[in-house]
Amino acid sequence: MSGGASHGIIDGLAAIWDQDGECTLQRLRLAFRTPALHPRMRQQQAHRAAELTEALADRLGAHPDNRQVRIIATAVVWVAAEEWQAQDGEGDLGALIDQALGIVLDPPLRATPTPRKP
Repeated sequence: MSGGASHGIIDGLAAIWDQDGECTLQRLRLAFRTPALHPRMRQQQAHRAAELTEALADRLGAHPDNRQVRIIATAVVWVAAEEWQAQDGEGDLGALIDQALGIVLDPPLRATPTPRKP
């Protein structure tokens, strides 16, 4: 993802998670492993995705209410959080967010038709 504003948002999201790294990591682990906590975790991730949506919409020249922009931001935040906690908080969360954005914003992959069973 290019652009200072976009990286500022990514760095800001990563800083929120990194503020209290070990505590955040423990909360994410517990939330991912405890189905009763999933609604609260989704609520928190939605807030973070909304922050990313603003930067992403700006970069794509779209309105922040655009469904595609909201879907991308939500998926990126969710996958980055899941991966970060699965890696025990190792690595750079901002880099995970950036990599996820790069994957979804690269030219789309062409779907390969699934052969039907006779």
